[in-house]
Amino acid sequence: EESVKVASTQNTEVNIVYYNAEGIMINAHAIAQEIAADKKITAFYTIGSLATQALSFVEQKRPIIFAAVSNPKKLLNPKENNQNICGISDSVATVDIVDFIKKTVPLAKKIGILRSSQAFNENECAAIAIDLEKNGVVVEHLVISQESDIDSLLKSYKVSQLDAIFSP
Repeated sequence: EESVKVASTQNTEVNIVYYNAEGIMINAHAIAQEIAADKKITAFYTIGSLATQALSFVEQKRPIIFAAVSNPKKLLNPKENNQNICGISDSVATVDIVDFIKKTVPLAKKIGILRSSQAFNENECAAIAIDLEKNGVVVEHLVISQESDIDSLLKSYKVSQLDAIFSP
């Protein structure tokens, strides 16, 4: 809101258009192609790894500002210099995550780590699992391909045997 006020005092029109790929990769790529083709757009703001990666593959000149990306280097287009991309990472140290889990559910002996197959935090989840296992916790990896899979996963026998589910 503050940036809109600043822009307004300079007689510059600011329009913000919201898109949501619903965590689906094909949607993210379609949206990225659509907005990259719009030459009236002067800059992009993405939230999350999926949106940032999709846009980085189709836009190499105009600024892309991202937020909530845990591993920016992993998701950017390796064929480009990516000099038009910057932002804030939401990465949290694995030690802090494991400490949080141990404090939140200290009696848990079996924990599921839930993540999307399309997310970019696979290494982070593996590191969390290793640290939890070092602390005597059995870890079950719960990987879904889309949001609609969560309901059936939560009703499954495998999940009913867990003490807790963690989703980074």
